Amino acid sequence: MLGEEDRSNVSRRVREGWELVKLEELPSEWQHMSTVAVGKSSGVINNEGLILGKMPTEMVEQRKAYYQQKNVDQVQALDNTVFNDSRKDGRYVKYDPQRDTKVTFGKQ
Repeated sequence: MLGEEDRSNVSRRVREGWELVKLEELPSEWQHMSTVAVGKSSGVINNEGLILGKMPTEMVEQRKAYYQQKNVDQVQALDNTVFNDSRKDGRYVKYDPQRDTKVTFGKQ
């Protein structure tokens, strides 16, 4: 917990593709950053219990595509289970789901 290295969380993130950033990797103007003093992560940038990690752009794109496809699969599964039951029964009105998202900021 506080003040202790969370090894399971760090190792899980490393397996996901994150790379820990050491102080030597940063430009000279960033050399004032604090680092982990002891443990496997010694020398890694640390700020109030958080460590700095980086991930290659290709891997970010792969993750993004994976989660977008997972979202599409979940929506299709919902449509196939919930709405197919109502389509078989003639008493129900045919329902074709219309989905829109709208993001707004500020006053409407």
